[in-house]
Amino acid sequence: MPTNSGYLHPEPLSHTTHLRYAYWRTEENCQGTVVLQAGRTEFFEKYTETIERLTARGFDVWSLDWRGQGLSSRLLDHPQAGYIDSYETYLSDFHYFVQTKLLCQPRGPLVLLAHSMGGHLALRYLSEHQGLFAACVLSAPMVDIITTPFPRPILWGVVLLGTLFGKGPTYAPTQHDFDDRDRNFGTNRLTTDPVRFQKSLDCIDKNPSLAVGGV
Repeated sequence: MPTNSGYLHPEPLSHTTHLRYAYWRTEENCQGTVVLQAGRTEFFEKYTETIERLTARGFDVWSLDWRGQGLSSRLLDHPQAGYIDSYETYLSDFHYFVQTKLLCQPRGPLVLLAHSMGGHLALRYLSEHQGLFAACVLSAPMVDIITTPFPRPILWGVVLLGTLFGKGPTYAPTQHDFDDRDRNFGTNRLTTDPVRFQKSLDCIDKNPSLAVGGV
């Protein structure tokens, strides 16, 4: 269980937007503070094992659910749609979290640990705020989007046209709500570990509000 958890409200004088965060304080001599940021659709419950191992090795851990996933505010009335208006919103939220929580009580050097989409955002944040973190560890950072078999200019054109015609908040072709298709380990393309695959599903079964569908 986190030592401390709660919600941030980044918009001034507004409680309509909330960002969930949590803090785990090590009981050992603190070696530093790790900021753990998940990938698209993820939530920090998925990283329980990682958090336990970090605190066992003497690291405090902080984590923030990205806006639109976990138990942070969803941007649409259709909460499962994996939607964000701009990645700049993610970066603004993360900076607010760093300034209002992380830097208020840092212990030891700061380390940024991020996965997939979180790795993409970590790289952008580090380029804009150099010198804040002593180290960074990235797992499969999203440095590009593979468009195969479609040529990139054609796909960008489709996306731009769809956005201009108000389709940005709707699912892209082949995308859908989280359902039984996402529970099939044999067809998943993200992990070869059936035990951890099931652990993520168990978290969603315990709290269905954690589920996020396609893009």
